[in-house]
Amino acid sequence: MADNPSQNIEKERRNLSNTSPVLGQWPEAPLALVLAQIRFESFMDLDTAASPFRDRIEKLYPRIQPFHALSFPFASADGTPPDPTRLAVAGYDFHNADQTKCVRLELGALTYFVTSYEQYQGHFEEDWASLVLALSPSKDLFVTRAGLRYIDFIVPTTGAHPNDYVQEPLGRAPTVADGSPTTTFNMLQYAMKEGVMRIQYSQASGKMELPPDLQSVQLAPSPVMLKEHKALGAILDTDRWVEPAASLPSPQIKALFSMMHNDMSTAFKSIITTRALNEWACQ
Repeated sequence: MADNPSQNIEKERRNLSNTSPVLGQWPEAPLALVLAQIRFESFMDLDTAASPFRDRIEKLYPRIQPFHALSFPFASADGTPPDPTRLAVAGYDFHNADQTKCVRLELGALTYFVTSYEQYQGHFEEDWASLVLALSPSKDLFVTRAGLRYIDFIVPTTGAHPNDYVQEPLGRAPTVADGSPTTTFNMLQYAMKEGVMRIQYSQASGKMELPPDLQSVQLAPSPVMLKEHKALGAILDTDRWVEPAASLPSPQIKALFSMMHNDMSTAFKSIITTRALNEWACQ
C-alpha cells in the first residue's frame, strides 16, 4: 500500500533527524536541555549508594567525575581550631562517551540531563526509567519530589522578534515614558490537578546561557546553543513537578513522569505561535 502524503512528510522529518544534529522530533527544534529529577529519602551515605549504581550504569555512562561542595568547619566548644576549609564530594556525574547525557547522583537526589534528545516516548522515558530502577532495583523509593524540565532557546530568524514565537502575555512589556524594554522576564505558575507547572520566559540580547542553577552541568551543547546569535533572543523554561511524599515502585514513578510530560506537551503547544510551528517543525 502506498504511503499517504502525511506519512511521506513524517518519513522526511525522520530522515533529516537521522542525518542532522537535532534535538527533538522537529528539524529545527529549539530545545537546549531536558532534565528529569527525583528527590528521595535514603538511609545510605553517598558512597554506599554510588558504588552499586555505578556498576549498573557504567557501560552506558563510562565517564565519571565527582563534583564538590565547600565545607566550612567551625571551632569546637573547647576552642580547638577547626581543620582548614576543604572541598567535600557532593555527588558524582556519570557522562556518556560524547558528553551529551549526564546522570547526577547526590545524597537524596537523582537527576538526568541531556542535550541530545530524540523524543520522550521510547527514548528519554526509557532511559530515565532504567536509571531509576538502577538506583533502587529491589525496593520502592520514598519520593519526596519528582520533576521534569525543558529549556528552549528561541533564536529568531532575520527580521523576526522573539515575541513572534510565543502567545501573549509572554514577552509583552508596557512602554515606560519614551523607553523600550531591552530585557523582559515573565513567570507564570499554575496549580495543576497534581503538583505545579511553572513557565518562565526571558529576553536578552547576545549569547544566551542556561539558567544559573544548571550551569554546573558539563555537557556538549545542543545545536540551538551553537547558533550564531547577537540580536534579541529568548529562553523558555518550563518546569513541572509533584511532591508525592510516598513510597513508589518504578512503574508508578514512570507513570508519574508520563503524566507530567503530557501536561508540558499540551502547555507548549498552547504557548507557541503558528510561526514557531512552521519554522521549528518545517511545515
